[in-house]
Order: sequence, then C-alpha cells, then structure tokens
Amino acid sequence: MAYIDESHSDYPLKWREVEAVYLPFNVNGNHWVMICIDFVEGEIVVWDSLRAITSYASLEEQLKVMHTVIPSLLHKSQVIAVRPNLPMTPWRIRRVTSTPEQFSSGDCGIFCVKYFEYDVTWTSLETLRQNNMSYFRRQFAFQLWSNKAVW
Repeated sequence: MAYIDESHSDYPLKWREVEAVYLPFNVNGNHWVMICIDFVEGEIVVWDSLRAITSYASLEEQLKVMHTVIPSLLHKSQVIAVRPNLPMTPWRIRRVTSTPEQFSSGDCGIFCVKYFEYDVTWTSLETLRQNNMSYFRRQFAFQLWSNKAVW
C-alpha cells in the first residue's frame, strides 16, 4: 500500500492523482510484458512482444489476482472517490495486438521498457523494431551510466 497511498518516500504521488500506473510483469517466469493499470478507461492494458508464447487465457489466469484486487485497492486508496465511474468488479484485461514483436529470444525486457517509454512520451512505435535492440541496449547503458535520459 505504500506506493499507492504516498507513504513510501521514493514516490510522492498518490494513485488518485495519476491517470495510469505502469509496471513490468513476468509471465511464466521467463518472459517480460508491460502492464498499464489505466484509471481513465478502467482496464489493465498489456503490451507483449512475444504474444505467440502466452495465450490470452494463460495471461488472464496469471493476472487474475491483479484484476480482482484492483477494485479493493481503488477503494482503499480513495481513487474511487476521484473517479467514481471506475468498475468495482474485476477489471477487463486488454492485450494490445498492434505492437511490434521480437524475433529473437532475450529481448523481451528491452521491448517491455520501450513500450512504457514510447507510450508515456506519445512516440510512434515505428522505430521499435528488432533490428534496433542493440542500439537500445547501448542507449540504456549510457543512460544508466550517465544518469541522464536520452530521447
């Protein structure tokens, strides 16, 4: 609850003050996807760079706890007071099917982070391609080393 209600000092915003919360999610212990808890639409959005390995039913099963617990968290964090139109039943899971996909193993983490970056900066997905992964890895290394974002 610390990240939800602002009692955690690393993140001062409360859930009721934001439109979405993004988080990486590990599927089957071997694949990363990006999750967006969308407080505007009242749904969980999933970006997956390798949709063929995880069926929608399997993804839904793994996210079952999340999509059923969210209504309780909304009540506890007072998000529902600010956004009374949000569903208090298990949230719909929407898998984005128009996203670029990876062709080799080991790139799902980079795709996962880039889905987040592209979505929050409203960047077109046209440059998010498998052949750019080595550049993105170097870019991340530079950003981490220099503690500066590169856009």
